[in-house]
Amino acid sequence: MRSVYYSADAELISSHAHLVAEIQEHTPRTPDQGANGCLKSWDRTPWLGISGLLPNHELAVPGFAVARFFPRAENPYRRWSVKDRVAAYVVLAQREWRQFEQCGFEPVLSVTGGHDSRTNLALVSPHSEKIRTFTYAASETMKSAWADSTRMDRRIVEELKQCIPLDHRFFEIHASDRKSEEIPRDLLTRNTLGNHGTWLLPFYLQHFSNENAIHVRGNTYGVYKAPWNAAEDNNDIAGLRTLHRMLTRGDRGHETPESREAHFVDGVRRWGYDGDLFGYHRNELLYWEMRLGRWASEIYNETDLAFPTFDPTNVRTMLEIALSFTLDEKRDKVFQSEVVNAAYPLLNFPGKNQAENLYEQTRHLLRTPPTPPHSSGDSHGTVPTAAPPVAPNTHCTGGPGASMEHSSGPHRFPSERPLYLRPGMTISRDGVSIARITTGETELYVPSDYFTLGTVSAKAFEAPGARGTLTFTLESDYAKYEARDSWFYSVSVDGVVRARWDGALRRRPVHVTVENVNARTTVEVCAVALRDRVGIPSWEKATRAWVTSPVLTAHELPGPLIVSTDVPGSELESTPELLRIPIENLAELSVDEFASDIPRRVDVITSHCVIPLLVVRRATAKRTTIWVNGAVDLERSGRKPVFEWSSCWPELPHHQIFVCDPATVGTAALPIAWGQYSPEYWFVPDASRAVSAISAVLGVADGDRREYVGSSAGGFLALALACRDAGSRTLVDNAPFDWASCSSNALGVVRSGRLRNISLEKLRLVEPGRLDVLGHWASLPEPPRLRYLVNMAEPQHRDVTLPRIEELLVNRPDLTARLTCERYDDETAGTALLSRERAVALLAKPYA
Repeated sequence: MRSVYYSADAELISSHAHLVAEIQEHTPRTPDQGANGCLKSWDRTPWLGISGLLPNHELAVPGFAVARFFPRAENPYRRWSVKDRVAAYVVLAQREWRQFEQCGFEPVLSVTGGHDSRTNLALVSPHSEKIRTFTYAASETMKSAWADSTRMDRRIVEELKQCIPLDHRFFEIHASDRKSEEIPRDLLTRNTLGNHGTWLLPFYLQHFSNENAIHVRGNTYGVYKAPWNAAEDNNDIAGLRTLHRMLTRGDRGHETPESREAHFVDGVRRWGYDGDLFGYHRNELLYWEMRLGRWASEIYNETDLAFPTFDPTNVRTMLEIALSFTLDEKRDKVFQSEVVNAAYPLLNFPGKNQAENLYEQTRHLLRTPPTPPHSSGDSHGTVPTAAPPVAPNTHCTGGPGASMEHSSGPHRFPSERPLYLRPGMTISRDGVSIARITTGETELYVPSDYFTLGTVSAKAFEAPGARGTLTFTLESDYAKYEARDSWFYSVSVDGVVRARWDGALRRRPVHVTVENVNARTTVEVCAVALRDRVGIPSWEKATRAWVTSPVLTAHELPGPLIVSTDVPGSELESTPELLRIPIENLAELSVDEFASDIPRRVDVITSHCVIPLLVVRRATAKRTTIWVNGAVDLERSGRKPVFEWSSCWPELPHHQIFVCDPATVGTAALPIAWGQYSPEYWFVPDASRAVSAISAVLGVADGDRREYVGSSAGGFLALALACRDAGSRTLVDNAPFDWASCSSNALGVVRSGRLRNISLEKLRLVEPGRLDVLGHWASLPEPPRLRYLVNMAEPQHRDVTLPRIEELLVNRPDLTARLTCERYDDETAGTALLSRERAVALLAKPYA
């Protein structure tokens, strides 16, 4: 796990990449060549031609070929009992420590509130009085989730000190320490390729200046924990690709997708991830080889300025023993807890990454009355969140839901019992976990350090262990109408979102029921950010909620899994009448979902909202017509979806998809919105994706057989959708193509009601065509065909929109074949929409 860098062309091998680059000049890697993500992407470095060697591989010289030498066989320890595996591991650790002591080093051990340092501490417990220990914790002036977690570490370590004698010191960290002039930056730039924890070096140099000091670390424990969401269903190349793209997300927008994919494929082959890995999970091996081989080795290079590093668990046999446990057992840290139990059982008593100790967790398990709220004023800390403790010398097999055999006989669940939340909170983005946060007892929130669009904070329940019904409550203190569309809460079952509601529009407790869970059902409660608000503590505070009163009522009654809440419209369950589908699952649709000549409602669930559609399949259709609604009467609609012209579907032989602007639906509905759901979200790109996918399911996959129809604001949206559908056609009636030119009243309603009064100049930069759809249309290499109908009796369209179109055709004669303008004069119609009869007649004509 120490760094090895080499250049085949220069025939150089070194411990540090900078030494290779200084001896022989190499071309610096640029962002379009993957510079931003190079430290997490196979063997890349900041220089072209200089590579890093990954653990479990050997480098042959002079040819400089690499070959994988581990694994070579199935893990032999999987057949051993837990007791024997733990005993063998402890014996190896003790023998290793005896050899370490003979070297005359003075060990320094970092201690936190988590599993890793606890396991190290238990293994070296016979020598604890000879070891200097330290913990760093943020000062009270620092406000962040990270700072909170370090302060919890300090509280837990204070309790650990009551269990084992320690020569301990605390380092109090201030924000100014990150800019300290005592950090030897010039040396660091030669030793490392990145900045990791440089602000700790002055503390190390001050307290551990003895030349014999050596830092005892536990980085290897990360391999033991089913890292990076290792699961049974992602141990393949597709899962590895998703993980690799997440790790190298810094390259997005710089390196081309084709280059990133080629580098991934080459890395899979070069580093042996496409061969027989003998049952080892690819995520575990990648964590071992890339995370430890590249990132941990960088940290060691950095701290070399203060002291060398010793990781006692960086022994292949010890790693194999730990990796022999099941993924569920790894996630639950069963092995680490058993090692502590064997080596120094008392260290299992203080909480691990949580404030409650083993007694307090057990007290909750027995459902004794909770202690009063603590002094911080948290009135929600009354419900158990920790997993039930594993009894000493208990072998728990089979993962969640398996019975645990105790000396008194098998454990049996009562008909009603509390269901525990797993400690902490998982932070993910784009479906990939990026962090795990230590939280209070039942807290759920979006940490300010991670408050970016699409970030998901999740608290997961333990597996139910039996079939039954789960009920719980989500409580939150904050509600403010102006903050709507900033985050939502959701309930996810087995990875699928089944209910969600706007976090800022509900102050009252939300009661949730999940019916017919099974023994292994995974239920998560999530908070999802819809805006970028990094580093603003008030937004973190606003999202803070508490999962309370979770109870599982066990029963064997058959039935489907159903999620229900007392928030109107929050459920996302499909019914025979209404199909609800996440936008990422559109590819799973089949034509069988749509009976011929029976309109079916489809709700497409996106990151921000639900897009309501009405779909009609016609048996012999060869074309698809897409209708888009414009302004609506909220009093008549009751803020429910409106599908304009849907009553005329029998008069056309085409497949038809009716699209409702989601900004005209729900609590924050506007009568006219131009698709402007929020500053961060314009629904048109997702609606286009949904329409194209459903049309293809209906049998019309080509854009040249699709036509988009709309009047007024619906015409604006129809053209916006068509601009994303190559070869399509558009029929538009009396539409302002730049809605910012509308009356100041209408403009003000949209800006204040949906856009938080963002400047129009800024909004124009967010998405092409979001304001001026005609300008966007004209800028396309091959814009869709557009038939524009304009009522000459209506001044706005006659005097504003039409002259712009005429000017465009004069300046761009190349567009005359793509745009036809049909004038009519109807003083009685005014701004009324295109009549049903006229629309049907125009659409019934064959394409020219």
